[in-house]
Amino acid sequence: MNKIALAVVLSATALSATPAMAQQVSGTVNVTGTVAGRCSVVESGAEKTTFTGNIDLGRLDAADGTLRSELTSSTTASPADAKKVTARVVCTSANPTIGVSATKLAIANAGDAGVGYANVIDYVAALRVKTASSTNPLTEVKFDTLSDSTPITAKLGARIQGGTDNNVEVNVSSLRTKGGAGNVLNEGTYNSVVSLSITPTI
Repeated sequence: MNKIALAVVLSATALSATPAMAQQVSGTVNVTGTVAGRCSVVESGAEKTTFTGNIDLGRLDAADGTLRSELTSSTTASPADAKKVTARVVCTSANPTIGVSATKLAIANAGDAGVGYANVIDYVAALRVKTASSTNPLTEVKFDTLSDSTPITAKLGARIQGGTDNNVEVNVSSLRTKGGAGNVLNEGTYNSVVSLSITPTI
């Protein structure tokens, strides 16, 4: 009985005296992700594909009934009544394409204005986009409702300006009365729509 017990003790001691083999586990983990080419409007931290705005020029006529001269002399750099719509746009791809078109400023469904009168006003709609380029910080496309019939487009020439500030501006300028500056404007509400696009390069 004692021999058996001693043998067991010695065997256990021998096992405990043997060093354990060092063993480790190795492996690799891949981390991936994607960013799709896109252009999006950012409003209050949310991503959107459209934005809207309103440019209200108020009273269009001067004391003599013709179009206000300051509306005619306005430019894209100094727009009509200094009014504009701005937005912040994020484009993940470089060199997006920008475009603009517009309808005439007119009384809806109006008939002939009459001799010496007008109910249609042409103007220039501008889309002005800030870029990340130090040599060309602003790209502009302009659509003239008098002479243009298809959207005016252009490559931005660089990445759109990053950061948190607004980098897109839409304005109107160079308003002109149909038939000539001396025509008196008909009474009514004049409306038009400026359409724009900012498309990523795929």
